[in-house]
Amino acid sequence: MKYIVLLVWAFILTQMTFFLGSSLMGSPYSFTEACVTAILEWLLVVIISDLLHWFQGKPKQHPK
Repeated sequence: MKYIVLLVWAFILTQMTFFLGSSLMGSPYSFTEACVTAILEWLLVVIISDLLHWFQGKPKQHPK
């Protein structure tokens, strides 16, 4: 569940950042490029989170 929430927030924040950046630079807004970037950011955060848990030796806690 936490990964789904993380994906939603990554999607929202990336879309907002891409829209503002393209507006400030005067370039066209690319929805597809923003979606791909959001998914890549989400994957990066998930991988880093899992690696940190692995290096600390803490098992993942799954909700009951």
